[in-house]
Amino acid sequence: MKFKLCTVNLFNFSNVDLEKYICDLFKIIFVLITLFLVLHLYVLSSMFKLGVISTDTFVITGIVYLLKYSISLGLVRAFLEIPVVLNKIYKSLQNNSSDN
Repeated sequence: MKFKLCTVNLFNFSNVDLEKYICDLFKIIFVLITLFLVLHLYVLSSMFKLGVISTDTFVITGIVYLLKYSISLGLVRAFLEIPVVLNKIYKSLQNNSSDN
């Protein structure tokens, strides 16, 4: 019985505004990933201007960088939503048990 209470309390963030912290964390990660993308695109365009890579390589690599950017942002957002959803489930279970 104690084990069940311990596992349920791992997701109890009643004193913390979890959604606010997750949103702030996502903003920070968004800025870092965007800076990383801009740096990659800058290096890629510099290599193209110097003639190190061809036009086809430039276009394909740019598209791949943009795809990786959008996929990584989506995955980060999805993983950051897990604690929020677990907290909402826990609170709804707590409210249902207190009503009974």
